[in-house]
Amino acid sequence: MLLALPRATTALALGLTAGGATWAVGLHNDETTQPFARVAMRWTGTGWQAPPQPAENGRLDDLAVGAPDQVRAAAVSPPPAPAGARSS
Repeated sequence: MLLALPRATTALALGLTAGGATWAVGLHNDETTQPFARVAMRWTGTGWQAPPQPAENGRLDDLAVGAPDQVRAAAVSPPPAPAGARSS
């Protein structure tokens, strides 16, 4: 079975919980995310559902799963901009 990801989304890790839930973590990168945004998604059987993430920037690199409600992800955030730097 092919589980196509949403456009501009890259999965860096996949996990299957003890209850059979499929999770993917990674990053989303398009014109609205600078430079990229964290994404965690759960497969619902018909599509991906992405709960809100606590940080705007960064990526989720790995995950550990247990029960369907026990999913933990490891995050990487971009370094802060140097003092006086302008954002584009």
